[in-house]
Amino acid sequence: MTLCNCCFVTTVCSCYNNIRETHSLSDKHTVNLQNISEGSYYNHQNRRIILKGHNSCGRYIQRRHCSSFVDGKISDGLRSSPPWRILFFGTDHFSLFTLKCLNENRLQNKDSVVESLEVVTGKEKKSVRRYAEQAGLEVHTWPIVVPDGKYDVGVLVSFGSLIPEKVINSFPYGILNVHPSLLPRWRGASPLVHTILNEDKETGISIMEIRPKHFDTGPVLIQEKFPVPPDCTTRQLHNTLGPIGGKMLLKCLYNLPTLERLEVPQSEQKVTYAHKIKPEMTYIDWENQTTESIDRQYRALHEDFPLKSHYGKILVKLKSMVPVTDEIDESILYHYGNTHHNLPPGTPCYGRNRKICWIKCKDGWVGFRDLIIKKKMTASDFYSGYLINDMYKNNVFSSHRNRLMEGVSDKKLTAAD
Repeated sequence: MTLCNCCFVTTVCSCYNNIRETHSLSDKHTVNLQNISEGSYYNHQNRRIILKGHNSCGRYIQRRHCSSFVDGKISDGLRSSPPWRILFFGTDHFSLFTLKCLNENRLQNKDSVVESLEVVTGKEKKSVRRYAEQAGLEVHTWPIVVPDGKYDVGVLVSFGSLIPEKVINSFPYGILNVHPSLLPRWRGASPLVHTILNEDKETGISIMEIRPKHFDTGPVLIQEKFPVPPDCTTRQLHNTLGPIGGKMLLKCLYNLPTLERLEVPQSEQKVTYAHKIKPEMTYIDWENQTTESIDRQYRALHEDFPLKSHYGKILVKLKSMVPVTDEIDESILYHYGNTHHNLPPGTPCYGRNRKICWIKCKDGWVGFRDLIIKKKMTASDFYSGYLINDMYKNNVFSSHRNRLMEGVSDKKLTAAD
């Protein structure tokens, strides 16, 4: 049987009726993949060739490519079902979760969704390059030229570089991106950091198609929500969502032609931007930040970027923050009594019994067990060397405007962001 794919046939596959689509990404956009067997695939009769430019509505222009197919095989070489030839783009540890999933799937004896796998990464020998070389995968250093017809689909995770339109066009099924947020919330480089900074109660994984010129603006194929664990750090959230993202991508690849037919454009009404972490974001604004705000800042940043403040003219990095509590340390009450509420933000006090350096903020006190002034020291060392030293004892920690919450909804992201 020969069919022309100029026509859109909605009954090609019975699995189409088992797929649910929500019309808003503010709800949980779920494709019910459990109802689709991995052995049945929607014949992708409409090969998508991406044209240059955008239309007046800002949507990426697509067109359908006419080619005939016989007995489920596309005559011009376009595959209608797995296994796929994949080119992977990634650099860091979060990328590595997905790369491992793809490679382990490739090595399966049967039901593999991956036929071949090659890797594009930066020059530095980071997680992705080390793993790819050890696994015997072919590695390309960015930037590259992608030959037409060599790969079926690209996969990009935490890559950090905008992909040119010409490269995207080299893949018949485009380039898929595994993004750890509920797009359009937290487009950009640091979605997990901003999830914690803003005290989000839920997060998720979005599998989307990338578009040129801006990050994370393409249509979403599948998206799943997950609760944010209480008091978690960025790294803990990263380690939770990374493996989930890899598994979701495999499900997407098993049913790629179908899901691309059901993709949902992102709403521009609810966009927020997770800009790159800037040095000023690690400073504490004692006058304007609450104990809860500093706690979120610490959990979001401290594993990669220690919090900082100036004690007089001395730069201090603050480590090992203790859990926030409403209970006032007895050392603070001993020194200041009930007048401690009136002390200026940035005032330090050493808690002798628990060996904690307490610092006054807008609505209370936050404590740290370790500090760094050129070298790491305990709170006891800081007390002995600075708090009771005549040269420093009248100092306070100075407030520094950190702009933690600025710019999250006012700017599209380019490579510089």
